[in-house]
Amino acid sequence: MLWRLVVLGIASAALVPLHALAQESQKIVAVLEFRNEAGLTAYESGTVTDLLRIAAREKLPEREYIVMTRENMVKLLPPGTDLSKCVQAECEVDIGRQIGADFVVAGEVGRFGSALQVKMKLYDTKSGDLLSGQIAEARDTDGLKDPIKSKASVLFAKLTARAEAAGAEWVPEGAEKKVIVPFESEPGGAVVLVDGKVVCQKTPCSKGVTEGLHQVSMQIEGYSPRTGRVDIQKGAAVLFKLVRDAGWLTVQANTQDVVVKVNGAEKGKAPVARLELPAGRYEVSGTAPCHYDETQKVVLEPGAEKTVTLAPKPKVGAIDVAAEDEKGNEIEADVFVDGKRVGTAPGLFKVSVCAKSLVVEHRGQRFIQDLRVPEKTVVNVSARLSQRAEAQPKAPEYFPAWAVAPNIPQRVEAQSKVPERQLEPVAPVPPPVSQAADDGQPKSEVVAEKPARPVPESKPPEEKEKDQEPQKEVSPDEKTGKEEKLHSIGLVAGASWAYFNSSADYKTGFTGGLAVDFGVSRYFSVRPELLVSMKGNDHFDGASGNTYTYTLTYVELPVLAKVSLATEVFVPELYAGPYFASLATASKEGSSDSQDVDEMFDKMDFGFIFGGGFRLNFSDWALLFDFDYSLGVVSILTYGDKKNTALSVTGGVAYKF
Repeated sequence: MLWRLVVLGIASAALVPLHALAQESQKIVAVLEFRNEAGLTAYESGTVTDLLRIAAREKLPEREYIVMTRENMVKLLPPGTDLSKCVQAECEVDIGRQIGADFVVAGEVGRFGSALQVKMKLYDTKSGDLLSGQIAEARDTDGLKDPIKSKASVLFAKLTARAEAAGAEWVPEGAEKKVIVPFESEPGGAVVLVDGKVVCQKTPCSKGVTEGLHQVSMQIEGYSPRTGRVDIQKGAAVLFKLVRDAGWLTVQANTQDVVVKVNGAEKGKAPVARLELPAGRYEVSGTAPCHYDETQKVVLEPGAEKTVTLAPKPKVGAIDVAAEDEKGNEIEADVFVDGKRVGTAPGLFKVSVCAKSLVVEHRGQRFIQDLRVPEKTVVNVSARLSQRAEAQPKAPEYFPAWAVAPNIPQRVEAQSKVPERQLEPVAPVPPPVSQAADDGQPKSEVVAEKPARPVPESKPPEEKEKDQEPQKEVSPDEKTGKEEKLHSIGLVAGASWAYFNSSADYKTGFTGGLAVDFGVSRYFSVRPELLVSMKGNDHFDGASGNTYTYTLTYVELPVLAKVSLATEVFVPELYAGPYFASLATASKEGSSDSQDVDEMFDKMDFGFIFGGGFRLNFSDWALLFDFDYSLGVVSILTYGDKKNTALSVTGGVAYKF
C-alpha cells in the first residue's frame, strides 16, 4: 500500500495521469460528482458521492482496480470544467477519458415522492457502453448508506466478474443485508407482496427483507387491497388495517308488510336497515299483499351506504255505488271504505282488492256491506239506507276492527244498551152507541170505559242499588267539565336578607328567576327553580373602623317538594328541599376600598330550603306569594368555616297548563 500512496502523491504533484503510474494489469475507476437535483447542500451531495466511492473501494479487488479520489479528478480535469452541466452519457464518458479512467460512474440525486433516490450508471470509457445501472432509495441522506452499499455490489458485478475471469483473487461477496420483518394485518389471513413478489401467503408472518424503502401490498378476499411504501429497518413491523370491500344497504317501503328480497334471497320485512353486502350490483325487490311486485337495481360501492325506497303499486278494482233512502228515492250519501271516506254516492270509486267493508251514510241512515272486489273489475252496489234503531256513534260502526275510532267516549256504548220502556197492554175501547138498532128496538147507550193507565216500569235491582249508593265528591273542574290543570310555569322576584358571619349584619339583596310546578296530584307537586340570588353580609372592622360589605351573587337551583293544603282559589302551601348554587361574582366594598375577592370564596354552595306561602288561582293564571328560609350546609370560604344563611320574601305570576 505504501508504494501506491507514493505513486499517487507524485502523480498529483506533477499532474501526471494516474493510469501512467498504475500497473499494467490494474484498471482505473472514477466516480464523478453526482448532479444535485434534490436541493441538498453541497456537503450532503458530496457525502452521497463519497458513499459510492467507499463502496467501490470495498467491492472491487485492489489488485485489479484503483478508485480515483476527488482530488485526483479535480487536478486532472481541464480548468473551468463544470460537472453539473454534464448531463449526457457522451459527456460523462468523455470526462472519464480526459482523466484517464477505464471506467466511470456518473449519476444524480433526486426525489421521487417523499423518497430520496440516487441513480448510478457505470460506463466503459473505451467503448462508451453502459455496463450497469442501479437506483438506491431512502427517506433521507442518513438512510442512504446501506442502500448504496447494497446496490454497489450489483453495479460493479461485471467488473468483479472480469477480475475473477482474469485469475484475480476471489473475495466472497455476502448477500444483501436483510432484516426479519413481522407482517400483520387486520383482519388476519392476508397475502403479503413486497415489491410485487409474494413473500407470505397468510398473515401474521415474518420474512427477511433488505433494508430500505419497499412497496408492500396486502390482499384478502372481501377487503380492498392496500399498498404503501414502507421503510424497512431492523426492529420495524408492518401492520396494515384493511377496509372491508362491502357496503351497507337500507331498504324502506311506502306501505306495510313489504317482504324484501336481495338477488332473490329474502331479508325480512321493510324497513331493513344497514344490510352489509359485498360491493357490486344487486336487484332489490318487494312483495306485499294486494300489491304488484317491484324491483329496483342498485350498485353498491365499497364503504358506501345506499338507501332504496320501494313503492309497490296496489292491485285495484272499482265499486259503482248508488244510494236510496227507505222510500226508494235516490239520494247523495257519503261513501266509506274500511273507515276512510272515498267520496259521495252516486259515483265510481277505485278500491284495493283487499278492501273489506263498505258503509254508505246520509243523515242518520246507513248501509253496511262486506266487500269482495276482484282485480280490474267493477262491482255494482245499490245501497238502500235505513234509519238506525239505536242512537249509537257512527264511527265505531264503519271503522274496521283494527282501527281506533277517534274521540268516541267509552260510556256511549253503555248508554245505547238501555232497554226500551215496556208498557202494560191496554184494553180496546168500543165506540159509544146512541142510536137505535136497525131492528127498531131501543138500545141502551154503551159508555166507553177509560183506558187503564200504564204501569210505571220497575227498575232492575242493580239500578236501584246504584241509586242508593252515596255520591262521590266531584271536583270543581269536573263540575264545569274542564280538565284540571296541575302544572304551571312563572316568574318570581323579591328581596333576601343574608349573612355568612354570625357576628355581622344582614346583607339585603335581590332574588328572583324562573319557577316551574310539576303537579303529581292536586295536593302534591315538585317545584324546580332557577334563581339569581344575592347574598353576603355587612361587617364592621373594629381595628380599622371601616364597614365592609361582602356581596356574593349565586345562580341557584332549588328542587322543592310542595304540599298544597286546599284546592280552592286561596291555596296555602308548604315546601322543602335542597338547593345547589354556583358563585357567579364576589366583591368586597368598604368606605375606602373596593376589591375582587373571588379567591376567598368557594365556587359551589349547597344547602336546604324550608318555607311556605299561598297562591291565588284564576282560570289560567295564578299569583304566587312565598316566604322561605335557606340554610347552607357547606363552608363557602376557601380557608375557613362559614355557611350561607338567608331569609327571602318573593312574589310572582304563573301560567297554568
